[in-house]
Parts: sequence; structure tokens; C-alpha cells
Amino acid sequence: MIAGKKVLENWSLQRATQATDHILYEQRETLFERLPYLTEKKGFDLIRGGETEKLFTFLSELSEKAVYVGSLSADELRQEKYLAVTFISLAARAAIEGGVPEAEAYCLNDELIQRADKMKHVADVRSLIFRSMIQMAQLARRNRQGQRVRTAAMDACVNFIDSHLHYAIRLEDLSQASGLSPAHLSRRFKRETGLTPTEYIRKRRLAEARDLLLEGRLDSSAVANVLGFSSQSYFIACFKKEYGVTPGTYSRMKK
Repeated sequence: MIAGKKVLENWSLQRATQATDHILYEQRETLFERLPYLTEKKGFDLIRGGETEKLFTFLSELSEKAVYVGSLSADELRQEKYLAVTFISLAARAAIEGGVPEAEAYCLNDELIQRADKMKHVADVRSLIFRSMIQMAQLARRNRQGQRVRTAAMDACVNFIDSHLHYAIRLEDLSQASGLSPAHLSRRFKRETGLTPTEYIRKRRLAEARDLLLEGRLDSSAVANVLGFSSQSYFIACFKKEYGVTPGTYSRMKK
């Protein structure tokens, strides 16, 4: 039995090696220019740094070249969707390294990949890949917060907040997540983000409320309840102060 298993493993390895050799042979014969790793790295470095203008130029120039990025499927549309999953996922991780909270980046990552999955045309998927990378860079730029650099403790706090926006968040929870005492945490949080923990939580909840209203699946009252605002009137007042319009007006503007 062991000998038979060994033969099967050797056969599988041989078949995989032959398939790899065949792909390499085809690429050499057709003179495919594979996208170099350093070129890929440059693109993701631009996302990490939030350099949207440079990234736009980089992607535009790259789109004009005939480069090969891998043979993932014989079906052209499926090939493009596989590439979308790859590049969007890597872009999300570059954005996280650039300061974007994990929950925000992963949520956008899932949304974009689901959008690609529903597309019926290759050109639409290619356009989505381009726009997704720009969008991730924009998030990284927005989260640089005036060039402030957050420590690992503050990153832990921010990630905890973004993962628990629908729940009550206490200072003690953030203290446990960061490993800092509540008093020390409050001082560090203000210094590194420019906001108190309470201000930051409210700002992130309002941003989440804006996105939920934009989706249109929940009305203003339901959004206020889901995000833990003490009352509908308080939610309306906070939203208007942040965005200049009431939640109801915002919903109607975006329809």
C-alpha cells in the first residue's frame, strides 16, 4: 500500500512537472513578455504609499504594453476574473500596509470581487481591476491622516473599532486590544490619530451609516439602531454636522 502511494505521488509530480514545462515552452515559443515581479511590486508600492496620480500613470502605461500575466483558464472571461481576484486581493493587502484598517480593506476587497464575479464582459472586468487598484490607493492616502504614523498599539485599536462598529465599544475593550492602560491609551490615541477614541468611533460609525444609506437596504431609523446611536434625533444631528445634510436628504440625493 505504501509503495503504491509512493508511485501515485511520483506520477502526480511527474504530470505536474510536464504541465509546467509545457506552459513554459508555449510562453517561449509565442514570445510572451511576462509581467516582471519588480513591475508588480512597483504598482503595489504605489498603492501602499497612497500615490494615486503616479499609480494612474503607471497603470495607463502598463495597459498599452502587451504583457503576459499568467495562464489561469482557457476561458477568456474566467481568466480575467481570476486575475481580478488576484490583483484586488494583493491591492487590499498593500492598502492595509499603507494604513487602511483591515476591516475596511477586506470589506472593500470582498465587495469588488463579488462585483467582478457578476460581470459578463472581459472589458468590464479589466476596467474594474484598474479602478479597484486606484480605489485602494485612495483609501491608503485618506488614512495617512496628515502623515501621522500609528504605532502597532493604535493599529490594534483602529482594527478593533472597525470590526465592532455595530456593537458597544468601551475604553476597556480598546485597552485590552492595545495592551495599554485606559489613561495611556486615551493620550496616545489622541496624539496619533488627532481624535479622542469617542470622536474616532463616532466618525467611523457615521461613515458606515453613510455607506449603509447609500446601499439603500436600511432606512435612517434602522441605520441609527444598527450602529448603536442613542436616539434617532442624535443620529440625525451627528450626521448633519459631519456631512452637512440629514440622513434622509442624503438618501434621496444618492438615488
